[in-house]
Amino acid sequence: VEPDETVVLDLGGATGDVTLVAPTSMTYTITNDDSYIATITATDPNASENPLDGGVFTVGLNTTNTSGSAIVVTYSVSGSATQGDDYETLTGSVSIPNTQESATIDITPIDDNEAEADPETVELTLTTGTGYTIGASDSDTVNISDDDVAGVSINDVTVNEADGTATFTVTLNGGVFLGTIVSYTTANGTAQAGSDFVADSGTVGFLGFDGETRDITIDINDDILVEGSENFFVNLTNATGFAQIGKSQGVGTILDDDSYIANIAATDDTASEVPVESGSFTVSLNTPNETGSPIDIGYTVSGTATAGSDYITLTGTVSVPNSQESSTITVTPLDDDEVEAGFETVIVTLDNGAGYDVGLSNNATVNITSEDRAGVSIDDVMVNEADATATFTVTLNADLPSGTTVSYATANGTAEDGMDYTAQSGDLDFLGFNNEQHTITIPIINDEEAEGTEIFTVELTNATGLVIISKDEGVGTITDNDNCIEAPLLNPDVNTIFCDAFTQDLDDYTDTNIPSGFELVWSSNSDFSESGARLPTSVVDFEATFYGFLYNEGSGCVSPPMEVTLVRNEPPVIQSTTGATICGPGTATLTATVTDGGSLFWFGSDTGGPPLGEGETFVTPNNNTTTTYYVEATANSCTTERVAVTVTVAVAPDPGITTNTTACSAVTESPNSIDLDDTRSGGDSGAWSIVGTPPGSITIDADNVVNFEGAADGDYIFRFTTNTAMAPCVEDSVEVTVTVSSCTVDSDGDGLLDRDETALGLDPNNSDTDADGLDDSAEVGSDINNPMDTDGDGVIDALESNILDSDNDGIVNQLDPANDNPCVPNISAACQIDLAIEKVVDTESQLVGREVTFTITLTNLSQIMVTNVAVNELIDPSLGFQYVSSTTTKGTYDEVTGVWQIDELLEEEVSTLTITASVPEVGTYQNIAAIVDSFPEDGNVTNNSATATVTVTPRSTNECGFLFNQISPNGDGINDAVYINCIEQYPSNSLAIFDRYGNEVFSAQGYDNSWMGTGKNGDLPKGTYFYVLDLGDGTEVKKGWIQIIR
Repeated sequence: VEPDETVVLDLGGATGDVTLVAPTSMTYTITNDDSYIATITATDPNASENPLDGGVFTVGLNTTNTSGSAIVVTYSVSGSATQGDDYETLTGSVSIPNTQESATIDITPIDDNEAEADPETVELTLTTGTGYTIGASDSDTVNISDDDVAGVSINDVTVNEADGTATFTVTLNGGVFLGTIVSYTTANGTAQAGSDFVADSGTVGFLGFDGETRDITIDINDDILVEGSENFFVNLTNATGFAQIGKSQGVGTILDDDSYIANIAATDDTASEVPVESGSFTVSLNTPNETGSPIDIGYTVSGTATAGSDYITLTGTVSVPNSQESSTITVTPLDDDEVEAGFETVIVTLDNGAGYDVGLSNNATVNITSEDRAGVSIDDVMVNEADATATFTVTLNADLPSGTTVSYATANGTAEDGMDYTAQSGDLDFLGFNNEQHTITIPIINDEEAEGTEIFTVELTNATGLVIISKDEGVGTITDNDNCIEAPLLNPDVNTIFCDAFTQDLDDYTDTNIPSGFELVWSSNSDFSESGARLPTSVVDFEATFYGFLYNEGSGCVSPPMEVTLVRNEPPVIQSTTGATICGPGTATLTATVTDGGSLFWFGSDTGGPPLGEGETFVTPNNNTTTTYYVEATANSCTTERVAVTVTVAVAPDPGITTNTTACSAVTESPNSIDLDDTRSGGDSGAWSIVGTPPGSITIDADNVVNFEGAADGDYIFRFTTNTAMAPCVEDSVEVTVTVSSCTVDSDGDGLLDRDETALGLDPNNSDTDADGLDDSAEVGSDINNPMDTDGDGVIDALESNILDSDNDGIVNQLDPANDNPCVPNISAACQIDLAIEKVVDTESQLVGREVTFTITLTNLSQIMVTNVAVNELIDPSLGFQYVSSTTTKGTYDEVTGVWQIDELLEEEVSTLTITASVPEVGTYQNIAAIVDSFPEDGNVTNNSATATVTVTPRSTNECGFLFNQISPNGDGINDAVYINCIEQYPSNSLAIFDRYGNEVFSAQGYDNSWMGTGKNGDLPKGTYFYVLDLGDGTEVKKGWIQIIR
């Protein structure tokens, strides 16, 4: 581009005949037909308010300005940004100096503290002017990013239950262009809609001014329940326009205005000294304790019973634990050996105290019955028929100031009045002294009939005053002096009832030593003289009544008979059983049938163990694998062998797990082919198929590979179906989606190729898949193979909003590893947890005095930590167990209170408590372990207690320490001395023997099975004596009787 130029032509001197005449000079002008062409480009198209960063337009000419002066290029301004508000005002023109080819226009943003669209635009368009024309690139745009975010937040509110309403304030903490509307809705916490507050929802609108506020008023219900402080929530969502939600949840705390009312009742109003049976009071509140700590309730004790002598002294306070509604005061009697009125009273009256009021039922009474009433008892007497009289002694066992009168009378047994003895009756008058004795003498008739040993009784009745008859029958035994030998003694421990064909030796029914010259002869007739009824052998195989005689053929001496009756019962028959087959783990129904009169019982093992069910139909527990159960039938005292019945657990077909993938249709991209087997992990064998009508024509080859070269874009769905199912299971299937594209497209312009977005699970047609205001590329990060996952929950940031809080726990999803669990990462009282307790005992049947071991297993089934766990596990003699020792894997166990306390139990953690206890009494006892406290509170109480049952049995004759209590010290080497099994294992033993008057006739430390019925004056008379045996091993002292037979 040049200015017009001139050419000057001057004529020089002429030669010859030519004369130059004017004009001799001429100027020619060359007019320039070129022009300057102006264009505009945003050479720095991105500006920002904070940090301040300007944008730049460059206006350029097609060539350097050589016009000799500046060329002024004009422009117009448009765009969504506003001059003077969003950026500094522009002049509308730019000058390109002489000798320069371009000039710049600076866009300087203004930080206006107003939330606006992001970004806002500044668009410049060149306009026609002098000295230039406008080229093709006549306009461009600079984007101004806005750092201002208007946040809408809600406050927390605390109100009293009686206030009626709770008002929350919602605040806009920055200006927002065109204002905003925010939705709200209430949500339950520990307070419940309907009972504690009125649920509400709606919207609040803001004009857009910084600091603008709106109120949300929620109605509060005033109930009469003592609940402690409760909370509910008001959640903000869906802010319109350019506003965002800052603090999205307002917490409403309701302070309770109700009080706990304590009442007392005697839930077990009768206690006794012997056997020790405790009474109990229950102190209850009008509603469960929700204070977070125990409520201690004081009480005063009165009544006719004396603390410390009649019952264990009470503490004067009782605690109702948190989350519980009641607690128990136990009255444990003391056996004081004092004769008292029929019962004494313990009266508990509640006192006023902090944290509760006392209700109308403020006192209750437990009655303690005493076994220490004075008692009279009569002894047993054994005499020979020739002794002429039998003298019984009646004894009063305690002081009785008013004395007593007791009546007596004889009664026939096998001995008869007038034939074997002379009947007597009358009264005995006692003055009331301890151990006062009176005798009753009964005449004995000496006949000449061989009768064997016979008995009669003396009965005591009608004791007057505060006295009981502790032993009301004295047995008089008359040994016959007309028999040449006594009948053999029956051993009652040998079975006489048979359920199948049997062979039995009758000789097993007596332990009597056969004297020299005698034999044991069995007969089917009680008359020995019926020789035809005598059995050729003692071994029989049929039911009948048999009689055993001691017989001396040389002297003809025959004893009275010993009678044995054998019974053959018909056992039940299990007629049929039906097992079950199920698909995968679960319960099953088993059936069995039995003959009439039989009862069916189901077990988990072929021998031993408690029954799991009863009846012809049995629903099993859950079966994870094929399991065999056992059924037995019982009738007529007969039990069958157990029959196996099986639950077959068929393995359910497993199709595996598939992962969606992508493929490329463009030949230049990869992958073009997908091996469908690579999209599936695990599982059984099967086959692939195409689902529905795919977008394009494709096939699955023999290797399950699909080639997508040239295929139409879209989603192709394939199904894998197993081929391994066995009845009752059916085949299963899974599907996988292959998304096909050219792989070079970025449909949504977010900087990520469609193929990569599909592989990551993003929407290739949406630049902000999770709608949180950030492009997918920004949230994926620079490494497409390792996309960002801030909270480490396996969900990438681009799929997890950084503004939504799905579980309303105050942590946005992108920072919350558990978006559907408000208890992660923060724990509160509203969190739902599940603790489970299990209890087993090492032996379900134990001999008295031995030990058992309980194992209590506590499992935290939750995904969060649980604190302040308390388990009640009381070991006490009144419950059948005596504490010995304990160990825990975590926490502490207090054997006095019976509480296992654990400060914290981690998610899915398992802890155990092991307790060893002795079993002092015969019987069946249950021991219960129960979860009583935790934080948060356990929401599933169905698995919060467990029970173990122990059956305590007496010792058998084969057991070490068993004392055989009949001796016949005649020097024949058989039953000559009192014998104790395994006595050598008890070197610290002691044995004391007393006559019927309580006089000690023998005692020994370290007894050695040598006492043969002697006293300090020689052989003791035949009869009944009493013993006290201490084995010295810590087991219970044994007491009983010994009979000396001479």
